[in-house]
Amino acid sequence: PLEVEGLADLLCADTDAQRRLALRQVGGRASKLYDRWRGVLLKALAHAEAVIDFGDDEGADDVGFDVWGTVRASVTELEGEMERALRDAPRQEMIRNGLSAAIVGPPNVGKSTLLNSLAGRDVAIVSDVAGTTRDVVEVALDLGGVRCEVADTAGLRGNMEATDEIEREGIRRARTAVASAHLIICVVDAADVSGGLSAVSRLLQSDGDGDDALASSGGLPPDAIVVANKCDLLPAASPGDAATVAPFEGAAAPLPYRYVSCRSQGGLDAFLDAL
Repeated sequence: PLEVEGLADLLCADTDAQRRLALRQVGGRASKLYDRWRGVLLKALAHAEAVIDFGDDEGADDVGFDVWGTVRASVTELEGEMERALRDAPRQEMIRNGLSAAIVGPPNVGKSTLLNSLAGRDVAIVSDVAGTTRDVVEVALDLGGVRCEVADTAGLRGNMEATDEIEREGIRRARTAVASAHLIICVVDAADVSGGLSAVSRLLQSDGDGDDALASSGGLPPDAIVVANKCDLLPAASPGDAATVAPFEGAAAPLPYRYVSCRSQGGLDAFLDAL
């Protein structure tokens, strides 16, 4: 059955990493591992039952101690193998099912333009009018051999600033996408990095979940990737350059960010490497 599951995964694989993982399963790697584990457990069980059944026989005490020592050593070694496999399971699950990333930020900072640049085609509508994106727009990308579902979300601003009920629903869905994503890509205007991050952080924390990790990073996960877009409008900034924003409202530590220009595609290669 495991080989059949591997074949199904191979047929559905979108990336090289998914194909390599499926081929290992088709080749019986997992079945051989589990069969070996089963053999170790059966052998340990047989030895333990023998000691229990015949341990009271004359002269069996010394033999029993030796057997228990052997059983304990083999089961302890097997436990270590299983723990290592369990620690590696989430990574394999991510490769198999893919990752999810959410692009978040204030309105009109270039989130949809960034998604279109990553996808290499027009996926989301781009306009100079703030609040163009109302719903979550998703596209599947191959990033370094790993399938990644990247979602463009509505621009985050307070409910009092939202113009209508549809925009407020879009902001609610953006928060939901952020909460379920493996990775957060925060896009801000290069002319006001700290202001954009402060606004996004404040809105992400508005549900008051009390997450210490979010609180220490200003409402953004510690591993969030911050992108300062429209750097082509700043004379002192160059696409691809990295910088650090000083602690802003609610942030306990500085956050690194990277300059890009989605209009000219400048800095996107460095951003993809970081991603």
